[in-house]
Amino acid sequence: MRSDPESITELRALIEDGHLPEVYLMGTELVRVEKSPSPIRQGDLALPKRAAPLTPALVQRLIAENVDACREVRGAWVPYVPKVDQIKAATAGGDWEFVPSLASIIGTPVLREDWTLLQTPGYDRATGLYLSPTLDMRPIPERPSPGEVEQARTFLLDTLLGDFPWASDADKANMLGALLTPYVRVALRAPSTPLTLITASMPSSGKTNLASMIGMLVGQQTVSWPSGAGLETELEKLISSTLSRSGGAVVFDNLENGETVSSTTLARLLTAPVWSGRILGSTAMGSWPNDREWIITGNNLSVGGDIPSRTIVSRLEPLDEHPEERTGFKIPDLESWLTAPANRAKVLRALLVLILDWSAAGGRPDRDVVPMRSFTSLVQGIGGILRHHGVKGYLSNVALVRDADEDTTRWGIFYDKWFEKYGTGPVRAVDLYKSAQHNARWDEADPWEDAFITGPNGRPPNNAKQLGTWLRAERRRPRNGWRIDSEKDRTGVSWWRLERLDSRPSVTVAEPGAEHEQTALSHTGA
Repeated sequence: MRSDPESITELRALIEDGHLPEVYLMGTELVRVEKSPSPIRQGDLALPKRAAPLTPALVQRLIAENVDACREVRGAWVPYVPKVDQIKAATAGGDWEFVPSLASIIGTPVLREDWTLLQTPGYDRATGLYLSPTLDMRPIPERPSPGEVEQARTFLLDTLLGDFPWASDADKANMLGALLTPYVRVALRAPSTPLTLITASMPSSGKTNLASMIGMLVGQQTVSWPSGAGLETELEKLISSTLSRSGGAVVFDNLENGETVSSTTLARLLTAPVWSGRILGSTAMGSWPNDREWIITGNNLSVGGDIPSRTIVSRLEPLDEHPEERTGFKIPDLESWLTAPANRAKVLRALLVLILDWSAAGGRPDRDVVPMRSFTSLVQGIGGILRHHGVKGYLSNVALVRDADEDTTRWGIFYDKWFEKYGTGPVRAVDLYKSAQHNARWDEADPWEDAFITGPNGRPPNNAKQLGTWLRAERRRPRNGWRIDSEKDRTGVSWWRLERLDSRPSVTVAEPGAEHEQTALSHTGA
């Protein structure tokens, strides 16, 4: 290496020609695949390897270890390592023609888009994936034998999942679908995956064990669900932090009993192929592929906002008052059993056998599975696997999930009472707000009988203006057979109408007239 310009050109050529081992292009950034540190939280599972930024110091080390770099000094060639500013100049920009593109690091085999199984460790040019196995497992033939298929099916349905107190067949089928998801999302071209919500009617039902069945195979990070007023901001930080580390699943474990999962940040994440956020400890922004399965566990959870249409629920309902005292399980101590690599390999192999048997039979999707936003190809593909193996009920509880939408419930109750008081006639936000005012300290009766709309925190609007903002956010959105719409009068004041979405006759209590017009002209309601 000679002058700075020549050194920069030569350094780029070294990288392009592959002289620096395990260097890849991830997005527009150069990275190196290297050994991962230990998991941050006990009980989690880190992938053996991770993608680390290709820093100038790392480039200097790699050149020293792998390249015979020299420069001429007083007529003699001496060992040379490029300077930091030379490395920064050489590695600037994302226009690398021959550096392999790295999509993600995975910990288990997956089905490629051509329906072959990626099961050789290392970089796979066909997919851009790097397989860093979390488990040792002998290769699986593309066409498993009928005996192995039946053995895998029996093990998964009867032995592994059979002892859980499922609320319905749908809940069990949904869980098996969640277990299959990481291994087919590439073949089914799923840019992201729906939220897996594992809930139960009481503690000690087995929620965490079910989540671990997913995470302990593909690589798991367990994080705490944020609370309080800063939920959205904290959640953004958590998502960026987890995606900056290698893994296959993120578990928000044991939310508060009865909590409603409702977050605009989470809703945005679940349908985003790529997540962009601030890099922790920096003012710079970063982007990461959304290559995880997102899991939430807790007792008696509900969903709200835009989360229901992005969620698949598995619910447990023990009949025992103390489920932790139950005995007679086919796998007596499942939590400890899952920590043994040989046992996890048995689970992984059984899942892959089911997938390959379905693929060998034609890989037909189940078009009868209810469409699910951008996840339709994924869920109908998984539905096809389950149908092929005789598993019934997948996503048949989707109506129950939507009925459990806490936001729809609150607004539906509000609209029912609204109809009792005002019918479908026009009313202003300020009049609605004033009609709900009462002094509980003086034992005044609540005119709305606790049906007036509240926010996710359970509190009513602070004023008529805030109520107007809430109403505008709900305009023309169906809620339990109702929706609201508005028109503005000459002064710009919005008058709201309640509309029934079914065929039942409407009743109008207060039609607009001169009295309304005079009121509108003399007030500036929200």
